[in-house]
Amino acid sequence: MKTIFYGTSTNGVFIPIKPYDYRKALLSLEDKEIEVTVGKKRKTRSNEQNRYYHGIVVKLISEHTGFTPAETHEVLKSKFLKEFITFKNKDYEITKSTTRLTTKEFMLYLEQIGEFASIELGIIIPPPDSVTYA
Repeated sequence: MKTIFYGTSTNGVFIPIKPYDYRKALLSLEDKEIEVTVGKKRKTRSNEQNRYYHGIVVKLISEHTGFTPAETHEVLKSKFLKEFITFKNKDYEITKSTTRLTTKEFMLYLEQIGEFASIELGIIIPPPDSVTYA
């Protein structure tokens, strides 16, 4: 199992946000080969975006189509989050997870769904700033 630690870089030194947990994890791997990946932390979708998506967007489309919310979510991902990857010289179609989208990618996803809902389903999805959701 891998654990991801977040922190900052100061003068080329990693400063973990949770230094105790970071040290504990390193000590548990003492004298073992370890893997370290370094990169800029991506900002994933916000809790507000998530509540809007499930509480308004998915709910409205689900009620309109008769699909369950889970089915609606899968259909929307399948329609708008497909991409191709190449593995051993063969192309595969995959569907990205909404949880891995950045806030910007998620906004684009919501815009695509809104346009689809309006044109294909004849329903208007209210913008996030005009609704209250739990």
